[in-house]
Amino acid sequence: MLRSGMHRRRNSMSLADAPVAKEGFSVTHFLTVKDRARSREFYVWVLGAKVVLPENPCCLKVANSWILLNAGGGPTPASMLTKADGVHL
Repeated sequence: MLRSGMHRRRNSMSLADAPVAKEGFSVTHFLTVKDRARSREFYVWVLGAKVVLPENPCCLKVANSWILLNAGGGPTPASMLTKADGVHL
């Protein structure tokens, strides 16, 4: 129960939705995608993911792991997603 004056965040999740491992560990995959809705549907259909938060970011629960889907944006001065030197894709 929330104390007086506290409000539950609109897109919050319950502890039951958290992929907490009974043994071992949990993994979080952060993916930058062009189309969150299309990507979300893929993971729900193919992997049987449960949608915990639909947007901003999209959070999916699959077994002992999270899949976080976020739209790409312009780079910030502090960080950029780049491939490591010497890696051939």
